[in-house]
Amino acid sequence: MLKAIHIGSKDQTPTFVIYGEPAGPFILTDPGMAWRAGKTMEEIIEVIGGREPDAMLLTHSHYDHAGALPYFKEKWPDMEVIASGRAAEILKKEKARALIRELSEDAARSVGAQLEDYDVSLLEADRTVADGETVDISGTSVNVIATPGHTKDSTSYYIDGSILVTSESMGFLNLDGSYCPQYLVSASDCEESLNKSKALGADRVCVLHNGVTKSPGPEFWARFENGLRDSVAFMYDVMARCEEPQERLDLLAAHFWRPEEYGGWPRSAFDINYTAMMKTLEREMPENDG
Repeated sequence: MLKAIHIGSKDQTPTFVIYGEPAGPFILTDPGMAWRAGKTMEEIIEVIGGREPDAMLLTHSHYDHAGALPYFKEKWPDMEVIASGRAAEILKKEKARALIRELSEDAARSVGAQLEDYDVSLLEADRTVADGETVDISGTSVNVIATPGHTKDSTSYYIDGSILVTSESMGFLNLDGSYCPQYLVSASDCEESLNKSKALGADRVCVLHNGVTKSPGPEFWARFENGLRDSVAFMYDVMARCEEPQERLDLLAAHFWRPEEYGGWPRSAFDINYTAMMKTLEREMPENDG
């Protein structure tokens, strides 16, 4: 039976170690924020020892998920980095790489850390995969599942018919238990992706930034379903009451932003995301029949 361990729970990293003992696969998920790379790799080594990772699965291309990738590739050059074709294309773009560095530097400053320089050419995937594809990693099957909504490139992975690594389209829970929505491109797609994830009936679910949930039941899924629905209603209310963009962002930050509980989540990144989310909701707003 494969083990699934969450790395950096106090900083709410998106990194999981999925492995078999004494042999079997050694799989990593999103490496997380650049400022935390050294600490994250140290914690991985504490779990797995001197073994080299077989592969890393990227769920999408954002700085808080892929920012540390160059450090990981430098340490483990034989590790195969797997991502969707769209994510791989984004990571190659100069503008995307510049934004990842900018937000990574902001995140480092927010926690009083120093961002070490890195080889930007290492910010790339080695292999691209598509929805419905099955990948073999050291004899273990990994099913690729497109779960858009957070981003168009958001991807989940179902490992060995047992462990589901979700994408951020589900949203995530802050350390205080509150729901944090993440529908940057489509709230309706997030709902569909959440339903798709639930229907798999996974024995264990690795929720990005949160941890591993064993035997997830109706209450687990309802927490995300209700969180998604209620957050949409709250954001529509804010948008209806306030016209000024900064006032909207301040109200949303007061409700959703937890910088003290999410290591290196700068307000600049929050504002970028929630501006995009408001545009998404404006586009998807139900027509007024009255």
